[in-house]
Amino acid sequence: MNIVYYLAYWLSRFPIFSITLDGRFHEISDSSNLDFRALRYSLLSLGLGTIKVYLLTYKKEDGLKLYKFLYLCDIVKLPLEGEVTEKVNNYHDHLETIGPREIENEIDFLKYKIEGENSRKNIAYGKINNYTAILLVIIPIIFASGLDYLSKQNNIILVLLVVAIFYNMLNLTIFIFDFYKVKLFLRSTFGGLKNSGNCHLQKLAESYYEDWYSIKSESVLFVTYVRNIEKYMKSLMFFIILFIIIFISLNNFNSGKEYYPKLNDKSSSYSFDVKLDSGKILSLSELHDLNEMHNRLLGENIKQIIILKENHNSKVANERYRLILNYIKMNNINKVDIIEINQDPKNRRLQEDLFIKILIIGG
Repeated sequence: MNIVYYLAYWLSRFPIFSITLDGRFHEISDSSNLDFRALRYSLLSLGLGTIKVYLLTYKKEDGLKLYKFLYLCDIVKLPLEGEVTEKVNNYHDHLETIGPREIENEIDFLKYKIEGENSRKNIAYGKINNYTAILLVIIPIIFASGLDYLSKQNNIILVLLVVAIFYNMLNLTIFIFDFYKVKLFLRSTFGGLKNSGNCHLQKLAESYYEDWYSIKSESVLFVTYVRNIEKYMKSLMFFIILFIIIFISLNNFNSGKEYYPKLNDKSSSYSFDVKLDSGKILSLSELHDLNEMHNRLLGENIKQIIILKENHNSKVANERYRLILNYIKMNNINKVDIIEINQDPKNRRLQEDLFIKILIIGG
């Protein structure tokens, strides 16, 4: 039974081939009352805050459906006035059967229950305020850096992680905004107690019961919001940390490699070196290589130009580099991508007498 429960538990966390419970607003979190007849099986499940969307989904009592929308307000409901009135009337009948001493004891018990439910509400409200403050801090950072990253990168793993971060942040935002829109609450009035006449003690007990019944449902709603907000907050933190770890690992891995393209016999790729020679601006051999590159840029299908260079404080070296770069740009009539890469002086890749290495990547 535990193996089946844990399998269902983890599948409820995945959007593809998910197993969920409508009665707990998607979640499977308790093995003791897991009813397999109530499970929903879906090819794809997505959350949009307080709405769950299921595609190609099956549940025993509903049958197979192309799609299904599940709303939090249909699962966790606040009591309507008519429902509360009915409960209070039933409690009134109960009070008619007991004496004043027993009524006072029940009033004390109702006060204790109300205090406990209010405590749960206050804790939940405080947590949501804290999560709101955290979200207000990270939203600008994620939007600024995430959108910029998506526009520049092509690493599929990191792109998927950025999408997962945005997905969790969207759900967090919807849940928090929806929580603050919740309109509460039904409460007893002083007028009813004031006009109770000789039944003052009984009416007081009914008022406490009415408030407790309403507050009990409100605390369940508050806790439900907190549970879902915490779920998306934990997921958001997980994906952010995972993104940072993979991003740093890839950067460290790439920084330890030579930035040389993989060439083959059929490519028209070649490279030439420019040596550090302070005696002249460019040598005859270097001018010959640049002229050869000019002819290739005009007549061949060149994909990319990569310039590996080392920083030098020499004024002559800097002038030579600007001259070469301007020459390349001037002849780049087909707008070939030019990538400039500064070599790490702590991890020298060029030979000691080389200034720059230019790689011409052909088709």
